[in-house]
Amino acid sequence: MAGASDRGLRHSHNQDAMALGEAEGLQLAVVCDGVTQSPRPESASTLAAQTGVTILAEELKAGSTQESATRAACARAALAVASLATSLDDAPACTYVSAVAGPDLVTVGWVGDSRAYWLPDDGPAVLLTDDDVASAGVLTAWLGADARDTGCRALGFVPDSPGCSWCAPTGSGATSTNPSPSAPPSLWRGRGRWSTTRSPRAGATTSLSY
Repeated sequence: MAGASDRGLRHSHNQDAMALGEAEGLQLAVVCDGVTQSPRPESASTLAAQTGVTILAEELKAGSTQESATRAACARAALAVASLATSLDDAPACTYVSAVAGPDLVTVGWVGDSRAYWLPDDGPAVLLTDDDVASAGVLTAWLGADARDTGCRALGFVPDSPGCSWCAPTGSGATSTNPSPSAPPSLWRGRGRWSTTRSPRAGATTSLSY
């Protein structure tokens, strides 16, 4: 299991965060993208990622299904981020995406425009998420005290061949550099932050942020 991070070119500090873990033979990854327009976005993303992966592990060890653990972790991360606010005008915010990778099932969860993909060793990438954005490209869901909807969407994917699942928060510029959501994230490698975990058959769970 490995990870790396870089603040990028636009900001004076890193607004994104990742957290990795393992539980019950499963590989866990949470990546959060701080919402630049909010105050202290780096605090939101760090707390959300750490909370998310901690609750994922606790829920899975307690016997929860991957989907139930995914939803519970996201909900706790949302509460944690909301607690950072001193008022609705001072509410740190971030997006959220997670992956739980096992031998026969990959479960992803997300709030915001963070994306998850399945990249088979052979063949095109499969987009597993749907951006929470309006037609004008405005973010419609995020974690934060001022969020209108923090409900986590979750999806289970059964891979039929070896490959990798990618979690890619895109709110800091990846959408503009990758206008096609179905374009393979492998084209972005070397441009941002990434971390990798590997499971026996499902391959790697990779998190990439900008």
